[in-house]
Amino acid sequence: VYKQGEQILSASGGGGVVQWARDHGVMMVGYSTINSWPHMLPPLQDPHVLSIAQARGRTSSQVLHRWALQHGIAVIPKASSLARIRENAQLLDFELSAAEMLALDGLATLSESTHDQLRPAWIADVFALHRAPGIVAHSSASAAVGQAHSGASVGVRFVQVLSDRQCIREPEEVKARQFTLGGGGHQLSACQEACAAQPDCGFFTFYQSTGYCHMFRTCAEQIDASDGAVVHARQ
Repeated sequence: VYKQGEQILSASGGGGVVQWARDHGVMMVGYSTINSWPHMLPPLQDPHVLSIAQARGRTSSQVLHRWALQHGIAVIPKASSLARIRENAQLLDFELSAAEMLALDGLATLSESTHDQLRPAWIADVFALHRAPGIVAHSSASAAVGQAHSGASVGVRFVQVLSDRQCIREPEEVKARQFTLGGGGHQLSACQEACAAQPDCGFFTFYQSTGYCHMFRTCAEQIDASDGAVVHARQ
């Protein structure tokens, strides 16, 4: 599961195996979330993972398993000792931020993309590997994570991560408790404040030309959008 791009299956319909499973009512189980195969850069040693783990005061293993859980994926980690069992059990008393989830989601693009193609195509280009129209990261995910934990934060902050894209609105569970501000004509600041006021709001899409605002718990899947759409992630 960690290497989302490792098995890019055409049969999944272009949205990834996880999305295919959701669409077909199948629960996905990540049995090898921290597996080091193919032994180039083990997930537990990835600098992005290590940075998040250090900021959270957690182990790399806990960060990766928590990442999978927050995507609604079941995990069955292996344990070789009582200490490892305890470590694996301590996943429910912390939560990764939207920016941290975005950074971990994007790691697959670092290993799978080519010089002229972003792979997997269904994952946002958070590291700006290909500045194709509609998939432009305004700051790297790793930088966003670093800024979020550089010191004690005051209030809730958001970082713009995509332009000319919008978060997919299905299934219903991806939407925040308050999904819209009711009609258009709103300012970006109003959208930010509304999302910040909801603990379950991790992302919002703001349409600059119409003033519409849509708020989401997660934004794992996106599609092209018009009206000056920009996606912001909670840090």
